[in-house]
Amino acid sequence: MKRFRHWQARWISGQSRRFRQIVVDTLYALAVVALVSLAIAAVDAFSKVSNVSNLYIIGAALLAARRGLYPALLASILAFLAYDWFFIPPIHTFTVRDPSEYVALVTLLVTSALIGQLLVRVQNRASEALRRQLQAELLYEISRAAMSTSNVVDVYEVALRRLCETLGLGWSKLAIRVDERLDDVATYGTPPETSDAQHL
Repeated sequence: MKRFRHWQARWISGQSRRFRQIVVDTLYALAVVALVSLAIAAVDAFSKVSNVSNLYIIGAALLAARRGLYPALLASILAFLAYDWFFIPPIHTFTVRDPSEYVALVTLLVTSALIGQLLVRVQNRASEALRRQLQAELLYEISRAAMSTSNVVDVYEVALRRLCETLGLGWSKLAIRVDERLDDVATYGTPPETSDAQHL
């Protein structure tokens, strides 16, 4: 029952974090589209600039690079609606007087979404490459430690140290099950003040 409550608390905490992230990303998308719309309105007040809607594409790309795919796609849809509502005659309606403007709107939406997806994929591949590099370095150090010493505890300590550095942990402990008990064989870092430790 205690383990079930522990996992239930972790699941609720994870759901809460995801909900907060969705809310924050939504606010970012709204803010970026609003700021770009104000910038386009300021430009239109002085002169008519062709392809000024490309500013929305830049905003969606920045969101994809900093926050991920969801806010970039949301910003693309909001940009599509905002540009139609505020800047395409007749303004303040979602109808288009010139049929060629449909092409501009669809191009804006598709381009923003595609660029956002491409940037997220590039970032994911870069993160995956970095993760594999860290794993390779960890395995190399462990194998080198294993070949240079006959004391297996030294190997455990090297593994814990590199694991903490890779995952950004301040403390970790390795325990091995012997019969019905857990024996601590290595520790790294400063133990937390609370007893609410998580087991991997």
